[in-house]
Formats: sequence, C-alpha cells, structure tokens
Amino acid sequence: MAAVRGANRVIRESLPARPDRRIARLGFVLLAVSALFFGVSFARESLVSRQIEANAARLQQEIAAANAQNSQLESEITYLGSKSYVMTEARSKLGMAQPGDTQVHVVVGPPRVKVVKVPVPAEAPHEGLFISLLRAIFQ
Repeated sequence: MAAVRGANRVIRESLPARPDRRIARLGFVLLAVSALFFGVSFARESLVSRQIEANAARLQQEIAAANAQNSQLESEITYLGSKSYVMTEARSKLGMAQPGDTQVHVVVGPPRVKVVKVPVPAEAPHEGLFISLLRAIFQ
C-alpha cells in the first residue's frame, strides 16, 4: 500500500481485495457447485439403480410363475397322451368297452335299462386295442 502524506494526515489508497482471496473464493464456489452436481447425479443414478433392481425382481417372479405353468401344462400333455386317458375318454364319450366288459346304458325317460354284454373275440395279436374295440362294438 502506498501512503501519501499531506496536511498532517495520511491518505491510504484503497487497494482491491487480494487476488489470492478471490481465487480462493472462486475455487470454493466451484468446489461447492461441483459437489452439488455430483451429489445430485449420484442420487439420480441410485434411484435408477433401485428401479432396475425392482424391475429385475418382478421379472424373476414372472419367469418363475411361467416356468411353473409350463411344467403343469407339460404334465397335462403327458396325461392327455397316455393310454389311460384315451381309454377313459373312449368309454365315457364314445361308449366303447373292452372285451369282457359289461356296458350299462341308462336312457332318460321311462325307467328302462339296457344291458349289453360285449363278446370276447379270438385273440388277434396284430390288431391294436382300438381296432378290436371297434370290431366288438359293431359286430
């Protein structure tokens, strides 16, 4: 600082604030702004990460439910292709019977019951069960 004397007084020239203080303030402001920016960015990324994790958990539950339904449908397909199912359906819906079975037909209306004895044909090893059932019914 420069001092000028005049008439018994000392006049001091006012100097601007020290440049190192301005740089320090500017550095502090920049540090605060960047900390705020990174804090907001981190919070946003954390929120997005939690949403992705929740979505992944929901999708895993949906996959597990779909796998359970798939295994149930596969077991149903296996049952529908089995002989026991075919025979049950042939008996109940088509009225077929195996040789040696006794069929009872109940007719709705006047009380009347018709009993049909299915004859046992000679064994034919080359014919399948379904063909032999058809022959037994229509003979």
